[in-house]
Amino acid sequence: MAYQALYRTYRPNTFDEVVGQKYIVKTLKNAIENNKIAHAYLFCGPRGTGKTTIARILAKAINCENETNRPCNECLSCRMIMEGTHPDIIEIDGASYGTVDSTRELIDKVKYAPLQGKYKVYIIDEVHMLSISAFNSLLKTLEEPPAHAVFILATTDPQKVLPTIISRCQRYDFEKVSKEDIYNRLKYVLDNEKIAYEEDALQEIAFLADGGLRDALSILDQVIAYSPDRISLDAVYKIYGIASKRSRYNLLDAVANKDTTEALSLSNKLEQTGIKIERFTYDLIEVIKQCVIYEQTRDKKYLKDLEEKDALSLLQRVSDSILLTWIDDLLDAYKMMHNQSTNTYSIFEIALLKMIQVVHGTNNVQPTPVVQEKTQEPVKREKPPVVEVKKEPEPEVVPVREEPVKEEEIKPEETNKTEAETFDDEYLLGLLVGANKLRKAEMLQAWPNLNEYSFQEDFAKYVSSLRECQPAACGTNYAIITTKHTSVCEQVNEDRMSPRFRELFKNLCGSECFIFAITNDRFASLVKLFKERSAQKTLPSPIVIKMDEEKKETETEKKLNELFGEGNYNLMGE
Repeated sequence: MAYQALYRTYRPNTFDEVVGQKYIVKTLKNAIENNKIAHAYLFCGPRGTGKTTIARILAKAINCENETNRPCNECLSCRMIMEGTHPDIIEIDGASYGTVDSTRELIDKVKYAPLQGKYKVYIIDEVHMLSISAFNSLLKTLEEPPAHAVFILATTDPQKVLPTIISRCQRYDFEKVSKEDIYNRLKYVLDNEKIAYEEDALQEIAFLADGGLRDALSILDQVIAYSPDRISLDAVYKIYGIASKRSRYNLLDAVANKDTTEALSLSNKLEQTGIKIERFTYDLIEVIKQCVIYEQTRDKKYLKDLEEKDALSLLQRVSDSILLTWIDDLLDAYKMMHNQSTNTYSIFEIALLKMIQVVHGTNNVQPTPVVQEKTQEPVKREKPPVVEVKKEPEPEVVPVREEPVKEEEIKPEETNKTEAETFDDEYLLGLLVGANKLRKAEMLQAWPNLNEYSFQEDFAKYVSSLRECQPAACGTNYAIITTKHTSVCEQVNEDRMSPRFRELFKNLCGSECFIFAITNDRFASLVKLFKERSAQKTLPSPIVIKMDEEKKETETEKKLNELFGEGNYNLMGE
């Protein structure tokens, strides 16, 4: 007898043998037991999830001669359906049967009574492939079919099925089969076939199948052909061009060590061994994601592709914010690989260089207990802007202001600022306490308008730096902006006292705004510290920034208005 593929050999013959789709199976079994069989069903879902299999089981069950156990797989009707010889079970492929003439021929035959069974069952696979004319011909029959006819429509793309067709059917949405269910089914098949296996190999096959049990059995068939005596993880890797878990960690280890030579060398080895770089990129994203989750939960059950010691080693050298940036870089590379079929390895190597640059651009990573980061001071700085600290008699501090700071609270003082300053955590915490969500939302909404100033000579050089930043917290007349590059922070903090820079933000936000630029890592550390201090009720009082230039300008305008009258003069700029 010719060899039969595993997915055909182990196709379920009863509802109880179906893997996954528990709710659909239960609903159909109850309908059969209570004799509430619909005239039309629509089975939707990804490939290999059991749509056609359950359609055949349903056809057997409603035609089964055994009243107590349906389908019994023993009566004449069940056996004929299993052998594909039952005259009343008609299976149609929508792609090859999609013309209007074929549909009309089918409709003409529906009115005739079944030859042998109780019901005439029409299983139309890939029904979305029918033409519009064929769908329209089917409409009336689906709405009022003969009592002996049951239609089961199956599709992987329900969006292409006419809504008028869907409305005449009972719709069942099939979900992807879980990795655990696929793994257990593979174990059952291999135990039954008496083939040795590695559990890691079955886990990898379940992952590759992406929720399709038929795909999983097809992959298993291929691996058995390559290695008939034992299903090993190495065999799966070789057939599908997948790098080992150790290879994934070694590459991330080189990136974390800022070892460009080693990282590129490992990348070249991947290319030489024929590893599919798109899949390798996806695997790296998965490994980094697991590492981030582990850092936040300390639960090693999330480390499916990484040893705990390896995860700890990575986390000692890079922060979770850097890991998230790595994921962004790899996701961008993954999208580019799908958009073009050539130079995929070059795209991957560029992503590696970006990842290494991220590590180069950060200071030493803070361990899990929050350690305040030391700000770099390349030159001696002046003190922070003169501020007035609002004294509150109440011991409790509200972490986030829902209302903007009242205008009368900002009492100007005469100060001069000519250089950018560095600021300690206590000062930044005071800014966070005085921040409010509404002001941040306004600035986020205005931020894309920066591009409008990129072609104006006075503002262009500032826009190029600010494009790398994003508002993180905003007060009435100040904003903390963040970026992943330390060099950008330094540039913005040097520029922020420039009249043109302040004019840019006045145009952008509608009012004077003092800017504080810090790195993403610094801000993440600050947020953690904010939460700890908030829980301890030890947050500082909110800080109110004095815009001294605004006062001088206001007094000058006031005097000029008194002398010449409002609107009767022009102030000359720089």
